[in-house]
Amino acid sequence: MLEVTRITKIHEEHIRIQKIQHEAFVAAAEAAHKAQEDERKRREEAQIAYHEAQMKERRSDFEKNFRNVWATGNTGVSWMQMTVQSRSDAEAIIGKLYQKTLIADVQDINHVYQRVYTTVEGKVLTTDENQHKLIMLTSDDRVAEAIEEVGVYYSDNAHMQKYPKFDLIVTPLVTGSKEYIEWVKLQTLKKEAQQLAFYNEKPSDAMDSFSTMSHTSRD
Repeated sequence: MLEVTRITKIHEEHIRIQKIQHEAFVAAAEAAHKAQEDERKRREEAQIAYHEAQMKERRSDFEKNFRNVWATGNTGVSWMQMTVQSRSDAEAIIGKLYQKTLIADVQDINHVYQRVYTTVEGKVLTTDENQHKLIMLTSDDRVAEAIEEVGVYYSDNAHMQKYPKFDLIVTPLVTGSKEYIEWVKLQTLKKEAQQLAFYNEKPSDAMDSFSTMSHTSRD
């Protein structure tokens, strides 16, 4: 009986020691994992701080070199884009917008696009057509009028209703050549201020070198 009791105590002690060792192992593993995570986060934060410092330095250098010719922040100019399905529609919309000095610059990109969209009836349609992507520049003061002018054209032409309705979107520009931005604003003055604009002039070489877009000016 005494021998059984002794063996039982030895077994219990062995189990207790194993439990302590296991707990120590788990604690050590968790501590090592936490140390690795802390080090990873420290390296990540250091890398982010390094990149932010580099970007800040680049912005500072850029502003020093180009502050007289480059605008940042609220430029007062917006980029508009939309899709139409025929050259005649593209030319008609562009002509109406130019006639009312609602745009200064436009790219008409003619390409075969595959387009997937949902109709008002809930049907999913896929078109593979020769479409025209219009990319236009205007001053923020004329955006609402430009949208209204395009909306009127859609309403007055029933054939436009079979396509995705009025996909014109507007994106404010936050940076760009100061000269080009001023040129856009002059080109989009209201007609009563026509004498102040220089409609037949193209952006100068200096402006063009700062613009990523090719320009189509009023002829």
